[in-house]
Amino acid sequence: MCKILVTIAFMDAVIPIESFSPDKWLDTFRLQPKTDLHIRVFMGNSLTNYLHALAPELTATALTENGNYQFSFYVDEKLVYIENLPVGAGSAESKNTKTVFRVPLISVTNEDSWGRFLWQRFMMQGGADALTTGAHQFKIEIRPYVKGNNYSGWRYYCNRHYGNCGSRTKC
Repeated sequence: MCKILVTIAFMDAVIPIESFSPDKWLDTFRLQPKTDLHIRVFMGNSLTNYLHALAPELTATALTENGNYQFSFYVDEKLVYIENLPVGAGSAESKNTKTVFRVPLISVTNEDSWGRFLWQRFMMQGGADALTTGAHQFKIEIRPYVKGNNYSGWRYYCNRHYGNCGSRTKC
């Protein structure tokens, strides 16, 4: 019922989807100045379709205007930061159609993306303290959310995380 397969691949470079393969996924990453870190997300359906399951009474336009992804960042199995991505992040077209997308988290060329700002907020809200010198396990979870006026609070897909993703981890 609530099972959705999502895979998040970590990459240290922009790799075109045409030449992307599992052997290019990162198993380890050294966080240092002048490095890139990107994620490529593979979903079974578009975000709008997942949002529709949360709020079937809303139109596709209302869903894209009131919903997006929630990101949870874990370091060494401890939740460090959660953010509901602002509903304006990402276009309605991408929310309606994309099932595979790339997000730069760290970009040495300062690529303009909501992902870079998400990463910066994670680092400022505990990520920098958690990622001390040494080896760590890093994980990102994502799931859709919808906010609305006809009910109190927020609606999330199921009552559990919908993506439990690390390098080479299927959710």
